Amino acid sequence: MKKNIPFLAAAAAAIIALSGCMTPVTVTTDPPGATVYSRGAGRSAYRWQYRGSTKDGDPVIFKVPYNAIKTMVVWPASDGKPAMQSEEAYTKLIFNDPPVLHFVRK
Repeated sequence: MKKNIPFLAAAAAAIIALSGCMTPVTVTTDPPGATVYSRGAGRSAYRWQYRGSTKDGDPVIFKVPYNAIKTMVVWPASDGKPAMQSEEAYTKLIFNDPPVLHFVRK
């Protein structure tokens, strides 16, 4: 058991260090009510992750550990309009301010 203590301490230190290196991303949509998805950019193994849904005056805010991400939103069908997916937005995160992304339904 004592042999595992250094490993556990190192693992805990790594988790603490990596949790502080995450970049906050803010997403707003016009109109509100869209579902937000993001994934890391640069590797095909990255999978789309649900991040939340925008509300009137309330953006979706999430943190990511990547150097770059792709983000898209999906508006549900409403008012006689079909559901619509936005284009994928590529955002470089390293050495930049935390991004604020705004998607507009066309």
